[in-house]
Amino acid sequence: MDITSKVELISRPPTQEVVTNDELTNLFQTNSKPRHYIGLEISGFLHLGSLISTGFKINDFIKAGVDCNVFLADWHTLINDKLGGNWETISKVSHYYEKAFKLVCPGVNIIRGTELYD
Repeated sequence: MDITSKVELISRPPTQEVVTNDELTNLFQTNSKPRHYIGLEISGFLHLGSLISTGFKINDFIKAGVDCNVFLADWHTLINDKLGGNWETISKVSHYYEKAFKLVCPGVNIIRGTELYD
């Protein structure tokens, strides 16, 4: 895929803003495998609309050759007393998020806070 196609793919709706198309073009000219991440606090069950809109955008990045990561902030969930501050529930829901994103976004990397800070 050429750089112009990559920029068009990443900046299409529902994307509302790209820093600048020139900077995005420069990124692809200077980095053969840029990285992207989105961080999600696990505050409840995953809303289907959120999964689909976020997932489709992640897929645009993946198709454009970007290494995409979803960071599941399970420690933030615990610290912010979401899901009753129950670690077992937080763990179950974070695995649910992982399965959902891997289904909708083949090729995405899932990273939990506990993998980084445990």
